[in-house]
Amino acid sequence: MKRFLLVPLVFVIVLLCSCGSSGTTKTAAVTTSSALPSTTASGSKTSTTTTAVHPVLQTMGVTSYTDENGYYHLVGEVLNTGNTNMENIEIIATYYDASGTVIGTGNNDTELYILPVNTATPFDVLQKIQPATYRLTVQGDPTTDQPFPGADNTKHRNFD
Repeated sequence: MKRFLLVPLVFVIVLLCSCGSSGTTKTAAVTTSSALPSTTASGSKTSTTTTAVHPVLQTMGVTSYTDENGYYHLVGEVLNTGNTNMENIEIIATYYDASGTVIGTGNNDTELYILPVNTATPFDVLQKIQPATYRLTVQGDPTTDQPFPGADNTKHRNFD
């Protein structure tokens, strides 16, 4: 059991250390995992969300599906619950087989580059893989930058 927990922990530490080498600090905010033992009638897999004590970036509505080309998609939204805008938001997926061994990783940015306070933006992480479980980590950088004036943000929910 300790080895099962140690492998992902070491991966996250190495990943966070490598991200910080440029002199900037990433905010690792939330982790989402799914055991994926059951599927719904549509083929989407069920997921459960585990969040940090007070995350700045939260995942919402995470679900998964495999497309006709065999790519496994993890889709959902990231919500900025902090008190400052966030930028450079990255979703990192770690995929595991049934025995808990890491079988791959994938990452993608959110649709919006600058995410204002109390706003959500969609994401889609895809990989040609069929995992038994996965873990999502969200990280980003605080910024004083504002979204481009006049940008159409109507498809994104605002949580004011």
